Amino acid sequence: MTVPTLTETKFEYVDFKISSVAWNTHASFDNKKEFCFGSWDEPLNIVALWEFSIEEEMKEGIQPIQTSPKGSFELEGDITQIGFPLKDIIVAITSKGYVNVSGIAGGTIRQEFNVKLDSGCHSFCSEKGFDPKLFIGGYDGSLSICPLQYPSEFQKIPLLDIAPIKVQILDDNTLIVAGKRLLLIDKRDPLHSVKYLISHQDNFPRIFINFFYCRYKWQIRLCR
Repeated sequence: MTVPTLTETKFEYVDFKISSVAWNTHASFDNKKEFCFGSWDEPLNIVALWEFSIEEEMKEGIQPIQTSPKGSFELEGDITQIGFPLKDIIVAITSKGYVNVSGIAGGTIRQEFNVKLDSGCHSFCSEKGFDPKLFIGGYDGSLSICPLQYPSEFQKIPLLDIAPIKVQILDDNTLIVAGKRLLLIDKRDPLHSVKYLISHQDNFPRIFINFFYCRYKWQIRLCR
């Protein structure tokens, strides 16, 4: 196994606190990559799209790294999570309950939808495919489900937990929800398929859950 050598470190100063970062793993542009980040602790917080590139021509054995901003906009509330469900779509959620869907065209960013839910947004995940759905975990323990193309048409499942929840898709039909409880939900019938695996009363007064991908499977780590 060959360990790559870091030949250059690049720093860029931004005048706000960064809360969430995501790489556009869907798009492949040879030596160029897109990433976005969101801020927090401001009256209006920023969602910014940047480009990362490595120059092909080497100078003294070093490949220069270039970063450049491509566009940004502001949202109300802390940006709690940001991501690329599709190669030309950015989704950002905020602590004030806003779900923002923006498109990327010609290296610039444009807002498509900005929907406000009933509660603050803590986490989200998205399906794969042509017309994916977003699954948004709320600070009030609720789960909101909305089509990516029409986020205003959302379905809400209230009071799944008594704490902010994280959500993650395990397979084609199963969604896992974690807060002080651990639940499985069938995406085909989310209202009537909630299965409680662990509750906050089962010797886990507080459950801290980390999702991580290992050996082609999602694994879960529970901590008291």
